[in-house]
Amino acid sequence: EGVTARLFVKRAFPFCALWLATHYLYLLALRKLPPSDASALFCCNKAFVFLLSWIVLKDRFVGVRMVAAILAIAGIVMMVYVQYVDGFNHDSVVGVALAVGSASTSALYKILCKMLLGSATLGEASQFLSSLGLFDLLFVWVLPVALYFTHVEYWPSPAALPWGHVCGFACLLLVFNVLVNFGVVVTYPIFISLGVLLSVPGNAVTDALRSDVDFSAVRLNATLLICAAFVLLLLPSDWDEAVLRLLRRMR
Repeated sequence: EGVTARLFVKRAFPFCALWLATHYLYLLALRKLPPSDASALFCCNKAFVFLLSWIVLKDRFVGVRMVAAILAIAGIVMMVYVQYVDGFNHDSVVGVALAVGSASTSALYKILCKMLLGSATLGEASQFLSSLGLFDLLFVWVLPVALYFTHVEYWPSPAALPWGHVCGFACLLLVFNVLVNFGVVVTYPIFISLGVLLSVPGNAVTDALRSDVDFSAVRLNATLLICAAFVLLLLPSDWDEAVLRLLRRMR
């Protein structure tokens, strides 16, 4: 099948829309939440991927992963409760919703990749990302212009922009996207997942040193619940059989 302009837009648009929504919602969440809370809530995307895989892709039901999904949802509820314990702050509650929305769109992106790409090779992943980059270059520039003229976003003068921070952020975001999309092809996906998980304690240390975030018992428990759910979701589907075999050998 030849690649036509219509086919190119049809295939690239949903991926670009979901990935753009993931990043934009996460950035909005960071304006209202500490980075440690936002990164912990983003880890819930693993639970959403499991639920969508079970419902949409008809993957095998795994009990421990359902327990992990329940723990992740409980962590989200506790994170909302934290905002009430700290004194009701509408912006913080909206920030939780934005972070969960970012995790949801990230999960939808991964499910769409499974549906259309399956287990892609390195060459296929390169072609896929090149297509998304070309689509972004041709069409996505319209979105920030529209947000500016509708007064949703504000652009300061070029002289007022912290270009060092902007360029540093752009480079780190590029590295993140390359590692996430190519890492699952050239190495074990668990390494990429562990990198996402380790961002939670890393951001927590940064918040403790550079801001006045109150790490209350409720906030810590919510974060630990989400991280525990993330770790449970990393277990292979046949982990229980492997444990039983190990116990038999130990006898």
